[in-house]
Amino acid sequence: MSSKQKEPIRLRWEGAQFVWHSLAHVNREFCHALLDTGRTEISLWPTEDPQFGADDYPRFHQLHSRVYSPLSGLAHAHIRHHFPPRFEQPDEGYFVLIQPWEYGFLPLRWIEPIEKRVHEVWCYSKYVRDVYVASGISPDKLHVAPLGVDTKVFNPEAPPYIVTIEPGADRVRESIGERFVFLYVGGTLHRKGADILLDAYLKAFSAYDDVCLLVKDTGTKTVYYGQNERERILALASDNSRPPIVYIEDDLSAHQLAGLYTAAHCLVQPYRGEGFCLPALEAMAAGIPVLVPAGGPD
Repeated sequence: MSSKQKEPIRLRWEGAQFVWHSLAHVNREFCHALLDTGRTEISLWPTEDPQFGADDYPRFHQLHSRVYSPLSGLAHAHIRHHFPPRFEQPDEGYFVLIQPWEYGFLPLRWIEPIEKRVHEVWCYSKYVRDVYVASGISPDKLHVAPLGVDTKVFNPEAPPYIVTIEPGADRVRESIGERFVFLYVGGTLHRKGADILLDAYLKAFSAYDDVCLLVKDTGTKTVYYGQNERERILALASDNSRPPIVYIEDDLSAHQLAGLYTAAHCLVQPYRGEGFCLPALEAMAAGIPVLVPAGGPD
């Protein structure tokens, strides 16, 4: 290395990578962006078994090659972003924690280890930072690091995802066609307001209206198993006396997800608490309007 070249920043990044959930998605995009600067070395420490690999998605080859890869020296920082969080001191490096929290106050058992062991907390939004401050965490530790979106993928030109309304007892299988499509993306949890959305949709529309509610659920077999609106939605989707609902719980690639946005007319996310609400940003990048509560994360 020439004397004029700066020493690269060496990072260990602990958290899921090749998994279909939002924390892994954030980890991948943060690490991609850092590697693209040309000024960082990253060793990835995955915390979950992979659900897909670089052979499936060539864009991830660079990340795949960094799994447990040795660094050229001691790590400058060790970044943890997974759930549940782990507060043990890393073997080396500055301890950075990324842990969104949407409930107004941190769990009491987290506060002391964060204050004593964590050097910095990267917060998705000012709202998350305010939660940490309200919990007694020193403001000097807290830094807002907003999430982003890949506009090469999420844009108005993304090919629409092909969506059909499956038949109930006497309904014919049909395309969503000219119907006005409301889209919801994310776990169908109480915190995310999925019950509010369902109640409002059923109250506002009937089976005779040219509308459709498209629900892209997530984590139904893993992190959100048994704590979502899955069974209620499936029952409503099969009831011909109700306005149509299309329910998707399969894992989708980023390009397929972008196609859901361009297949819809608007995104509806009536959350009770959100640390960021990445689907809102993805929908806006795809060119569709967003309906969210006032006073959300900023």
